[in-house]
Amino acid sequence: MKKCMILLIAISLSISFTFGQETEFNMPQKGNKAMLFEFSGLGFLGALEYKGGLGYKMFLSDNMGLRTALLLNYNRDNIPFDGEGGEDGYDQTFGIGAEIALEFHKNFGKVSPYTGIGGQFFRTTTEIANPVPDGVEQPTLKNQIGSDAGMLTGGYFIMGMEYFINKNISLAGEYRFGVEYVSALTEKYDSGTTTIETEGGSSLRAGIVSSGLFTLAIYR
Repeated sequence: MKKCMILLIAISLSISFTFGQETEFNMPQKGNKAMLFEFSGLGFLGALEYKGGLGYKMFLSDNMGLRTALLLNYNRDNIPFDGEGGEDGYDQTFGIGAEIALEFHKNFGKVSPYTGIGGQFFRTTTEIANPVPDGVEQPTLKNQIGSDAGMLTGGYFIMGMEYFINKNISLAGEYRFGVEYVSALTEKYDSGTTTIETEGGSSLRAGIVSSGLFTLAIYR
């Protein structure tokens, strides 16, 4: 139920705002600006999970928009201690980054297909701790090799579609095709008495670099 709540609220607000608005519609033009709320997939709908971004878009011409965004990724799963008199564990991910992109719109009315180019930088850290009984030091494992921990730099081509509910609100979805370079962070295991560090490697991958992006835009 929690996984649907935020999406339903966003759609309900958009629909409610639509009623009573002017029926005449014009595509955004040069100088128009929008606040962006980006969500990568639907994982952001978890109670302790968010993966998306907050951004800004401005149309440099009637067909071309420039957008920037602050990207965030947060997830924390608690691992309960089995029994009494223990300390719970956790599995936590935190990421922050930025992106910039150009959109080239076709201006087909309320439904506007677009292509574009963009790039992003993103840094992710992870930390895991298992449940332990009271009085026992709780080991932690930070930036486990093979996890999402690392620094990502990428460039991509964009294919998407933006639907204008009215002149002030739109919903958009897109896929990205490009290249990402990922450099893993140093893994650190801390038992409380001993610390072991392991250097991470790097990887280069190409193709569909995002499973999809959903964007709510509010124009002014």
